[in-house]
Amino acid sequence: MLHLLNHCIPRYFSLDDLNYRIGVFDLGRGELSNRIPLVPSNYASKDKLKMSGSEMLSFCRFLGVLIGDRVPGHSNHWKLYLNLCELLDLCLSKRLSRKRNVTFKVLVQEFYSMYVSVTGDNLKPKMYFLLHYSTVFENCGPVDHMSTRRFASKHRTLTIPAHSTMSRKQIAYTCALRHQLVQSFRFLSREPLAPRLEMGPSELVLLSEFDNFDSFKNSLPACIFMDKFTLSCDWVNISGTVYKPGMVLVINVSENGLVFGELQAIFVKDSNVVFVYRYFVTAGFNEHIHAYAISSSSKWGCKPAKDIFDHLPLYPHEDISGDKYVVLRYCL
Repeated sequence: MLHLLNHCIPRYFSLDDLNYRIGVFDLGRGELSNRIPLVPSNYASKDKLKMSGSEMLSFCRFLGVLIGDRVPGHSNHWKLYLNLCELLDLCLSKRLSRKRNVTFKVLVQEFYSMYVSVTGDNLKPKMYFLLHYSTVFENCGPVDHMSTRRFASKHRTLTIPAHSTMSRKQIAYTCALRHQLVQSFRFLSREPLAPRLEMGPSELVLLSEFDNFDSFKNSLPACIFMDKFTLSCDWVNISGTVYKPGMVLVINVSENGLVFGELQAIFVKDSNVVFVYRYFVTAGFNEHIHAYAISSSSKWGCKPAKDIFDHLPLYPHEDISGDKYVVLRYCL
């Protein structure tokens, strides 16, 4: 990413333009903890950008929507960035067909050759790990299942007591004792690792008076359709994933591609969660910014939470001209 910025600044845009767009860019409610930091003025003199792993991933994912309109399509540095995005999509995917392994091998070879020819730099030692990913995928499945990101997150909770205590004496024992006390409390209280179902502020609503009820009433599950009143929630947490109105759901996959919907309401009956959404019209995949172009429609629908195609919600993002896009977390 540093090579890309060195090439594009100030050839296609200025550092102030990039930082301004980063500052006003709406990542979405679930991405606030991974907000992209501003690029410092002395970035060119550094060996790498000072970002955490999550921040760098967000920077890679959303750079196309952020500033892609200012970079011409013939730029070899931008083509290298798009190749990196395709590799990330495959590496982070939760499920892939075995046929994708051939695609991954080709992308890795293209990335190696493009990186050397475009940047004039040598391959870094860590880049050679990509050669083994195809073998891992062939024998063990998607490589994201072997990721160490959650181990790094757990390591942070282990080191918090070390920063909060005033004593440096037997610091390892202090961290271990704190961890064991937390684990003992969890076992005694019988709390799950993530709540199976947690709801926000709720109210009973009359279904017949709900906006556009006639548009989706025929697809309502029987457990909700049979009652005149139902419970409507501001948000719901299902096994650690939070859903709120305004988020984008991947509803299904049709012969024309992915089907997106904007979450409008959340109905709960006993332990059944139903999402009411308004469909987006998908104009297609914009390869230059690596995102799906979408627009609102008047068609509504609803589906149980367990039946949506992908359980992780997305967010609609607008570029500088006001066009809406959806950036996937990984390849679907």
